Amino acid sequence: MLKSILTLYIGILMTLTACAGAGDQDNRNDNVFKNRSNPSKVSNLNQNYNVDNHNNDKSSRDFGFVRLNRTIIDGETVGSHDRVTLDREQLADIITRLSVQIPGIDEAATLVTDEEALIAYKTSKDDRNEAADQVKRTAISVLPRYFHVYVTDNPGLMQNVENYANLDTHTKDVNNMLQNTISQMKKSPQGRKVSENENANGEQQGE
Repeated sequence: MLKSILTLYIGILMTLTACAGAGDQDNRNDNVFKNRSNPSKVSNLNQNYNVDNHNNDKSSRDFGFVRLNRTIIDGETVGSHDRVTLDREQLADIITRLSVQIPGIDEAATLVTDEEALIAYKTSKDDRNEAADQVKRTAISVLPRYFHVYVTDNPGLMQNVENYANLDTHTKDVNNMLQNTISQMKKSPQGRKVSENENANGEQQGE
């Protein structure tokens, strides 16, 4: 009889402990979603494209998830660490790696600026326009939607693109230099229109 009572008492105690633990977990989960000023599952918004993230314990198989409240982003509490920036070199690396995986694209060089991507490539494809379209759409799939993409299969322009590698947005006359190179690139096939309202480079009328 004593053994039965003792067993019943231990069972009740374990049940109460489990419920308390579940309650704590619920509170922790609730706090995660209520505290929207801090994104979940990313350590730093500025590192969304940072290759160093992959050196953490996070698996490349993990999903990516962020939840934020717009009022926090628009409010005065936002610090410099909340400003989203793009790692342009990482973007250029991704675009180049994906481009050379396209059948018939043998070599590629990519420059990513603040709003353009310039891609020079060598191809063994007979259909130059199709090659241009594939390379361009590969870049578009990686970049933010406001970017314009320019491609060329002129091997002489690959060095031109590479020459910009050590420049930045503050370099004197860099925009004029870029526009000159873009004009030369556009003499090569650019592929099909991106959409009904955009030309082959993703430019809308008037841009």
